Amino acid sequence: MQPVCFHIPDFSSWALLHRWQEADESPVVVCYAGKVFSCSPMLRRRGIEPGNSVDHARRLIPDAQFLPRDHAVESALWDNLLARLHTLTPQVQPLAAPNAKAPVNERNCRSDVNPQTPATGLWDNGAWALLERPDFAGLIRFTEELGAQVGISTRRSWAILAAAYSNPGGTTTVPGHMVRPFLDQAPIQLLESLCFKSDLPERLQLFGMRAIGHAMSLTQRQLTAQFGTEGRRLFQLLHPGKVELP
Repeated sequence: MQPVCFHIPDFSSWALLHRWQEADESPVVVCYAGKVFSCSPMLRRRGIEPGNSVDHARRLIPDAQFLPRDHAVESALWDNLLARLHTLTPQVQPLAAPNAKAPVNERNCRSDVNPQTPATGLWDNGAWALLERPDFAGLIRFTEELGAQVGISTRRSWAILAAAYSNPGGTTTVPGHMVRPFLDQAPIQLLESLCFKSDLPERLQLFGMRAIGHAMSLTQRQLTAQFGTEGRRLFQLLHPGKVELP
């Protein structure tokens, strides 16, 4: 059995784009408290990142739609997507946000979410779910249709990393014998997609670690001493036991 991870990055902007606009209209910037909270992937190539001021973003991309975050729209569309995923397999497990219970103030994982509104599986940087034994032909069509990202591997941890690594509309499959080569070339910045605080990959790079696999040799004690609970979570991700913690 190979775990499959289904992921839509920047889900806040994706949801508003699919709720309010036609597919060929201008891209979306989701705003919160005067800052960019989420944006269409194409805008990242134009220099926009979550955490930028809205004024700065407006100067760079005056043609975009600037909209406030709408938790109700996100939850409704995610529930609809989960129902569609259930047509591919009855085994669908939305993933809880890693930092849901701990206030954070990072670029990709801010804690300004109303705790009563987001559905399980909605993180501040996207939507995530694990699938088992899906209809793969249907999943590929669904992924391409939505511009989602899918990862397939032998363990949940590797499937989640593979989904974060995938291109929009694409699938990355990492067989067991290719896990280590995959980790040895997956950029360390990919950890931000999994809601690790941004200073963790930055500090690992200062130690010469450019790929996720380079951190495999660090012990739990070393990672915890350097990064606290974030370091312990990274160790659990890289060394999954019988019960994996995404």
